[in-house]
Amino acid sequence: MSYKTRCERCDESELRELTKFVSKVFDVDFPNYLPYIYGERATTGHNHFVVREDGEYAAAVLNFPNDLHVGDSVLGTTGVGTVCVREESRGKGYMSDLLASCLIEADELGASFLILSGQRQRYEYYGFAATGIYSSYCVDSASKRHCLGDRPSLFTIEEATKEDGALCVEIMKEQPVYADRYAEHFYDTTAHDGNKLFIIREGGRAVGYFISNREITYINELVFRRDLDPAKAIDELVLAGFSKGTHSMRFEVPYYQFRLAERLSAISEGWNKGAYAGICFIDVPAAVNAFGKLRDLGEDAYGTKFVMEIEEHPFLREIGVAREGKTHGRFRFFVKDGFLQMEQTDLPADITLPFLRAEEFLFSDLGALAYDLPARVRGVLPVPFHFPGADKV
Repeated sequence: MSYKTRCERCDESELRELTKFVSKVFDVDFPNYLPYIYGERATTGHNHFVVREDGEYAAAVLNFPNDLHVGDSVLGTTGVGTVCVREESRGKGYMSDLLASCLIEADELGASFLILSGQRQRYEYYGFAATGIYSSYCVDSASKRHCLGDRPSLFTIEEATKEDGALCVEIMKEQPVYADRYAEHFYDTTAHDGNKLFIIREGGRAVGYFISNREITYINELVFRRDLDPAKAIDELVLAGFSKGTHSMRFEVPYYQFRLAERLSAISEGWNKGAYAGICFIDVPAAVNAFGKLRDLGEDAYGTKFVMEIEEHPFLREIGVAREGKTHGRFRFFVKDGFLQMEQTDLPADITLPFLRAEEFLFSDLGALAYDLPARVRGVLPVPFHFPGADKV
């Protein structure tokens, strides 16, 4: 049986009824949880696949295409979410059907990868590995006092409104990595799941924005204008945040924001690293060659080269998404002009890895797993993969 046989695309007119279904299965108020996808103004019904039993919804998944801009590259992506099967319909393979439909459509659209937040062990079967790197830093009142003192901040913080969308898009597009967001939807896209959108100003000029909880204790996306010094800007933002009454601020920082991370590590009380989300790459070279340009490896890495063989993933093969030279095969890695690049090759492999572990090695913090890799590999990996958190649908 084709994986698309039991799945059908939801009609736009069904979104209100579908929203009721997924809200009941998850016991979550989805119009408030994800207003851009399920709110009153949403037009995303056609972005869902559903399975029906006797005319009733039995299972559903959101399949939301988006483009990710990485330097001068544009990577097609698909956000997969709201994966649900009602209790009485579980055990019939509907989740496999739904995710296969998402993978097949992403492949047909030329996407480079799919992103899915959820339990790692559940989704590894479908090719999703815990991937990407973020660093988390916590600045508490003691570290703030010792490192920054109690002077007034040059910045002010104000809660954004829906009318601030165009301003935020302008600032966002100055960044080296951003997902497509549009002015009219920016607020609903970012202010979800209890998050709020805030504007950062200096003397009336908007110099950045951030997304956090209302108390400004957990900032999960922070964007400054390109002309700001990141180290000085983070100091001013911490001072501004504490002036509003918070006693600690935790920041999640992408792997490529080196100067921001460097300053936060100096003033924070503690930090840690984590994998970003479940990612399934269906065009590995496209992702490596785009993100490889975000970190200049310098002259020390010149001449580094090795060959990695990535084994085929069974589920991707089964549904026809596996492509030699994209999802699997033998690849030559080399450093040119300070950047890591990747190309298909017939040379003998130095390293052979299963599909999921290859994703982890290429795009995640190696940690304890790096002990068995040659030094020339450890010197250039991982690739600084990141996807903006507010767009995890």
